Amino acid sequence: AEKEIQRAQELGWRAEDIRPALAKTLLGQGKFAEVLALESRDLNPASAAHLLTSQALAALSNNQADKARELVAQALSKDPQLLEAKLAEATMAVYEGDPTDALNRVEPILAGAPETGEAWWLKGQALVQQGKLEDARGAFDQSIAHSSIGFADRVARALVSVQLEDYEAAQSDATELLKLSPKNPAANYVQGVL
Repeated sequence: AEKEIQRAQELGWRAEDIRPALAKTLLGQGKFAEVLALESRDLNPASAAHLLTSQALAALSNNQADKARELVAQALSKDPQLLEAKLAEATMAVYEGDPTDALNRVEPILAGAPETGEAWWLKGQALVQQGKLEDARGAFDQSIAHSSIGFADRVARALVSVQLEDYEAAQSDATELLKLSPKNPAANYVQGVL
């Protein structure tokens, strides 16, 4: 995807379309420094907001929480309703170990867009942090139902099922994970725990 986006850029495709897409592609590859190096000032507000949101997640992945907060605030100032930026705020709360803040941020998202798999995943993570394992498993059920891949969601649900001593449910997830990716460390870890 990165190569195709760069090729479109070489062919003169608009920066408003290229840079936010490139940022997401680089973020997905863990190229955080490259995401953070992209310029947003010359983009229209909507495109800049998308790019700034990817940069916030890159900063968070680089353990730069203050910078991440600053970037997501900039994104929301450009587009206050941007779902991805709101999800980034909830993600920061989860990663900083503040499940109450995460839930306060994710519940309005789910009220307006209940099919958002990432919001359900964040809710599940926050509930795990609060020790509400049954509720967390229910949130992971929803995140799997509303996700096109659901791999990380299934790992999380399997680990919650292990904590709940529901080994049959955990084994069901482990079997599916190993079918999807036989050499994946997380899938093999779940199977090993079982």
